[in-house]
Amino acid sequence: MKERSIRYVVDSEMKGRQFTSADLEKLEDSLDYADAVKNIRESHGAAISRNEVKKQLGMN
Repeated sequence: MKERSIRYVVDSEMKGRQFTSADLEKLEDSLDYADAVKNIRESHGAAISRNEVKKQLGMN
């Protein structure tokens, strides 16, 4: 069932347009995917360990 709640996105290109929660979630997923692709390309295949990620995030 489609989400009924409506939100407004205040952005230079989308100001005043109405979006459902599902629309916003899809947009967020698309942006997350684009960020992941960019990060993979910029890493040139380099990888770091899980422990290094935890250390960088202060999760020791």
